[in-house]
Amino acid sequence: MEYSQVLVIAISLFVAVASYLRFRDPLYPPVIHSSLWALVVFLFALNSDAFYPLSWKLYFLVGFGCFAFALGSYIATYEFRPEHKVWRFPVETNWLLVALLTISVIGLPFYVRRAYQVAAGGPTGNLLVDLRFNMLVQHQEFGVLVYLVPLATVVAGIHLLVAPSKRLQTAISVIVALAYSILTTGRTSAFALIFLLFGIQLVTRRLKVKYATIGILACLAVFFVGVAIVQGKGINVDASFKDNLALLGENVRTYLLGALPALDSFMRSDPAPALGAYTLRFFFVLGDKLGLALPVRSELPWVKVPAMTNVYTVYQPYFADFSFPGAATVQIFLGFFHGILYRRATSGDPMFICLFSLALYPLALQVFAEQYFLGLSLWIQCTIVLWVYFRLWGMLRSR
Repeated sequence: MEYSQVLVIAISLFVAVASYLRFRDPLYPPVIHSSLWALVVFLFALNSDAFYPLSWKLYFLVGFGCFAFALGSYIATYEFRPEHKVWRFPVETNWLLVALLTISVIGLPFYVRRAYQVAAGGPTGNLLVDLRFNMLVQHQEFGVLVYLVPLATVVAGIHLLVAPSKRLQTAISVIVALAYSILTTGRTSAFALIFLLFGIQLVTRRLKVKYATIGILACLAVFFVGVAIVQGKGINVDASFKDNLALLGENVRTYLLGALPALDSFMRSDPAPALGAYTLRFFFVLGDKLGLALPVRSELPWVKVPAMTNVYTVYQPYFADFSFPGAATVQIFLGFFHGILYRRATSGDPMFICLFSLALYPLALQVFAEQYFLGLSLWIQCTIVLWVYFRLWGMLRSR
């Protein structure tokens, strides 16, 4: 193990332990953040022979990022003391919640029909493969039906939070949300749903961290393997189980650890600062659709590490836009953001319990990709639904 690897692991673990001792809470964001980075660097060190070596600049960025994130969370939670209690809310299935679930259920057949229309004429005859191909390559869209995905996701989370005893209704909401997320063909919606549901159980202290961690990893593994089987990524139905297991293991290793050498390769290319074109891609896409003819950055290219990958960790867009200083200091703002959500969620605010749980997804995905700004559309839509239910609906009822 290299000296730089040992140093980064030690720094990350120090920040994780110090952050844990502050509140004695494993849900405190810097604990999760630094622990994940320490784990990924450790696993990379054990498998370093399978990848290109990393520069000291990348190790410095990761180590400094752990300190920066913890600093941002510390500022957001200054003089705050979380209440370590089980949060239970009155069981309430009002007409608004029923209406939101009804919209999700009624909209699902229309979404499925549109999925078949988009996939029609695809090159493989596999629904999900052709659907993804035509969405990404042919740029076919779902129109207004796309808004049903975040709606169904949030409705499932609200049911689990305020009406878990309504088991049939809650189960329907989760199944419907899962169906929508699968038909998006991407990982974002499915992973966001997984972290939302388990995060709610964690914040409300209904589920212990070790069991939630096992549950999250199991769900992610099932989904990852399912996608590999359906889309033929890492799975060959004609090969033996042993060969498939080895192939899948290689695929997982590349996906899990390849982001570090991919980012290092991008940093070595010394690109000219894009000044927001990557980080603010959502607004560039929105402006382009409004006819402003803005330059929209395409998806990141595949790079050899030496295996092929197209994930670059959370730092890539910030480095591409604002070079090394921007990539290093952005973690202060991300830590502050998570600290605010943690503060409000652990105080028992149901809206922020859902938001904090949703935010666990981009936090956990930092070691793979940036999902804060690149997933901004999903987060805005989810926040709007939560605000309508927990804030606007409450104000209207109080009159």
